[in-house]
Amino acid sequence: MLDNAAKANWQALSRTDPTLTLPDAIRDSIRDRLKRLPQAEREALDWMAVYGRHIDFSTLQTISDQLQMTLLNTVEQLAARQLLVETTGQYDFIHHKIREVVYYDLSTARRGLYHRQIAETLDTLVPSPDQTALLAHHFEYGGENEKAFTYWMLAGKHALAAYAHQQAARHYERALALTDKPAAQIDAYLGIGNAFMLLDDYKAATTVIRQGLELVEHHDDDARRSRLLYAQAQNASRQHRSDGGKPEVEAALIAAEQAGDEYYLAQSLLLLTEVHESSGDLSSALETATRAQIVSNKLNDNQLEARALVEIGFLHGQRAEFNDAVNAAELGLNLLAETDDQNAIAYAWNILGRALGGRGDYSRALDAFQRSQEQAQIVGDRYLLAQALNMRGWLYRELGDYENSLKLDEEGVDFAQQWGKPSPEISARLNVCLDVLHLGDPGRALALLNNIKTQINAGSFGFHSWRWRLRLLHTRGMCLLASDEPSKALSLAEEGVSLAETSVILKYVALNHELRGLALAKLGRVDEAIGATKTAISLADDIHFQPVRWASRHQLAELYRQNDCEQEAKNSSSEAEHIIQAIATSLEDESLRVTFLNAALHH
Repeated sequence: MLDNAAKANWQALSRTDPTLTLPDAIRDSIRDRLKRLPQAEREALDWMAVYGRHIDFSTLQTISDQLQMTLLNTVEQLAARQLLVETTGQYDFIHHKIREVVYYDLSTARRGLYHRQIAETLDTLVPSPDQTALLAHHFEYGGENEKAFTYWMLAGKHALAAYAHQQAARHYERALALTDKPAAQIDAYLGIGNAFMLLDDYKAATTVIRQGLELVEHHDDDARRSRLLYAQAQNASRQHRSDGGKPEVEAALIAAEQAGDEYYLAQSLLLLTEVHESSGDLSSALETATRAQIVSNKLNDNQLEARALVEIGFLHGQRAEFNDAVNAAELGLNLLAETDDQNAIAYAWNILGRALGGRGDYSRALDAFQRSQEQAQIVGDRYLLAQALNMRGWLYRELGDYENSLKLDEEGVDFAQQWGKPSPEISARLNVCLDVLHLGDPGRALALLNNIKTQINAGSFGFHSWRWRLRLLHTRGMCLLASDEPSKALSLAEEGVSLAETSVILKYVALNHELRGLALAKLGRVDEAIGATKTAISLADDIHFQPVRWASRHQLAELYRQNDCEQEAKNSSSEAEHIIQAIATSLEDESLRVTFLNAALHH
């Protein structure tokens, strides 16, 4: 974030206005004090009033071109007169009203001269990124609009990097107001659009980006067209539309190819990956993500390659290829360690947590989600903040801590609804249904699911509807089974197997075969139940999906007993207990270990 001195100076400069609005009595009282000052003291105040606030002695001496001892005596005298205050080596007006009167009483010519001299002096000192807004302001008020434009653009870029998105929008807007050059205007429109996008103001971002596109159409500038079309695609994608923003993404991809811009080609390929994800075509998504990684590696762009790797990790995780998912996410995190992209780091920890949790490495998964949440708080990423809650809720549920799982998931729903994040909302709401089911209330869980089903069918949750339908089928089947309706549960399980196999979501193939086995057992079709349960176990072993591995073995043991196959039942129970003990041993939290063992014992 911007440091405190930079914030204070920007706030002071934002109030700088030649129109003085102080009551006459206060204004006259301040002027009366100022009239009695020696010339040297008044000149020092003039320079400080134009500069802003929080100025150190060295900077004041440089811009006012005063002898060191003379200026020191002057500022010490002003402090003694209670016009200035010194704090940690910096001087400031004791009250901003004094500064406003001093600034207002300067002639227009002198104000402009001082602003220009301050800007030119600071410009020679190799300013830090935090000073770019300060220089932009002084160049603007000094009449140097071209230099002011350059520094407002730099200030906007710095504010975006510091996650000060509202300030970034203001900086870019100031830049736009100072130029009549089409290329510069397009760059400013792009900056404003990116700032609005990060503020989740997608409507405003759409308007601004379109203004830039209208301008670029009148000029032969393929590079800027490519950037604007990518921004438009990114804005569409962030809204989680049911089509994933496909038309905008395809337009951005074509523009990047025409411009020969491999950076935006890679960026557009990552957005196309999300389009494929939205439709459930994970094979195509993996192909485009891999292509994006190859292009970014060729560019030697660690940040972009890391994003591609993390997306590859997400896709492997969705396909239940958990070891591949962990490897890709860890490679991405290693590359991101060399960057300052806190957003990408937060997302990478989230994806690593999913992959670790998928293969049953619960302690490391919880740590990964905690790191993701901490990073998301730093950058103010509401999507990940809402999602981190239901991700942790998912892990607690798998470990049998249903009360804490419900608490986290309900909190996740509240935050997602409050912040308008549909994807974390639907995920958390489905989790709540499972929590309620495990706490023994299948009727309430079914009622909640009916409402969710209506909203999914209406497209209320935008992209990834295939994921929500898959989860809805399985959760509804579990609730019907608990409500003693095994025939309906069996039908939903078979539908779930078909849908999961189509999208190659092996986790849900295994879960639905497990549900088939449970439903068939309740229907008295024991031999068929044994076959379905064995299939679930085989799939779960292949992908190392722990919940099905131990729970289905317990179910298989019970089915063997019904067929008087005692040795097979004993072997299956022993295997289940071995898996349970291995999981318990890996848990670092003692209370979670006890909770898990108790839940597994009473399964």
